[in-house]
Amino acid sequence: MGIDERRSPDGMTYDAFISYSRLNTAEAAKIERDLERFPLPRDVRKQLGQRRLNVFRDVSDMTGNRLDPSLDVHLANSRTLVVLCSPAARQSHYVNQEISRFAELRDPEHIVPVLVAGGPNNDPHVDAADWAFPDALEHVLGGAPLAANLSQAWTTKRRRAKLAQGSPWVQLVAGIVDSTTDDLTQRIARSERRRLQSIGTAGKGLSIEVVYQAELTSEDTAGELVKALNRLEGVQSVSLLRQDALPEIDRRR
Repeated sequence: MGIDERRSPDGMTYDAFISYSRLNTAEAAKIERDLERFPLPRDVRKQLGQRRLNVFRDVSDMTGNRLDPSLDVHLANSRTLVVLCSPAARQSHYVNQEISRFAELRDPEHIVPVLVAGGPNNDPHVDAADWAFPDALEHVLGGAPLAANLSQAWTTKRRRAKLAQGSPWVQLVAGIVDSTTDDLTQRIARSERRRLQSIGTAGKGLSIEVVYQAELTSEDTAGELVKALNRLEGVQSVSLLRQDALPEIDRRR
């Protein structure tokens, strides 16, 4: 499945191809949907030439020992391969095939592993039956990968939890858009500040209460946001509510 088949500036049809075991269909469907809805910062949208990530996820029941030719085309037209790692994926013939084939088409650095169940194969505390990384993944990457851990976070619904500093969702999207987690976190923080400032501009003449998540920025930056909003013509008051229950900050003209 994919939301669009327009090509991006680099000629790719899809930003990500999701490789998963059919035993992880619920996780795959949720991750696909949330990636397509992820609020990309403005500069990332400009880089991609589109407002949203374009994601492909095959929903057919696979049979036989070879990849369907149409899947091969979709792999060739995907910038990254997002591998949903789990004990079921490790045992999946098709997941291993998709990984190996993608590595033939594109540099393995464009493979983005995501842990959705089980644990790392190199973790001594994880039983071998719960190893999550497919053999093909370790082979093409030359060892156990560093994967975003969505084993608990894949059900996350709230915007601020997904965008928070250290969020595995940000780590996943950073891998797809060829950024670092820290860099994308900073871009998101800037984008959120602009979004709140636009809300302030639209609310001239009103008393504005800005709810801002502390995880996205430092306290100093949050204070700067309050000052900026208070400078907007016609804004009578601005309050900033911190998630850590700091007292309300109120600035009146």
